[in-house]
Amino acid sequence: MTGASHRPQQHPSRVSPRFTLSSDTTRALMAIVAAFVLTGVIVALVPELLQGLRSVAGVVKFMIVFTVVLFTWYVALTLTAFARLGPDELTATIRDSEARRNPRLERWLAVDQLSWMLTGAGFALILVAVTVMHGSLRQDPWALAGAALLVVLSWTLMSVSGSVHLLRLDLHRDALGFPDEAPRTFMDYFYVSTTIFTTFAVSDVAATSPRSRRALTAMSISAMTFNTVVVALLVSGIITLVSG
Repeated sequence: MTGASHRPQQHPSRVSPRFTLSSDTTRALMAIVAAFVLTGVIVALVPELLQGLRSVAGVVKFMIVFTVVLFTWYVALTLTAFARLGPDELTATIRDSEARRNPRLERWLAVDQLSWMLTGAGFALILVAVTVMHGSLRQDPWALAGAALLVVLSWTLMSVSGSVHLLRLDLHRDALGFPDEAPRTFMDYFYVSTTIFTTFAVSDVAATSPRSRRALTAMSISAMTFNTVVVALLVSGIITLVSG
């Protein structure tokens, strides 16, 4: 045929949108179910946890176990969903999940990323404070070890959730100003989030929209509260145990 083009048919790049794990609601529900199941298994193996629910100390130990399992699962699911995706695949995944999500429902169910950041800080603050202030718990090395593990996981949860929140805000590349034009991956946003939760601010990335400025402000306040209050409580508890 005259003028016919025999160029090979162009196929779109292979993109794996990960429909299930890209949804904040789905990841939250999966983590909650897994936490209940695994905590039940742990209770079956260590029946003293269930028997101790009649006391404040027993309830705190049970909640530390449940929260550690919950946070571990949620962080693992989130990293599985986003951490290893290339720039194009990550953008396609976020765009697909944004099209299907219901932000109002997520806020009502407290499964959006800001809610998870507050959950991480809140659970750590309450459980660590009770552990340090309760007479028998602050003398229990296992309780303090569990509280220390909870603090580490809470900080990790806040950093990972902050990364996804910033990633969603910057879907159209109009929320954050990076110093270069290189394609962005999850680790770029994880860098911003972990820097804020470590030093309360980031110097080489600019907030270029009102929503991103509000998000970075909320993250900085959460980081300051967590690092100055929660960590200080845990350190005081460890010092009391060692010196006692």
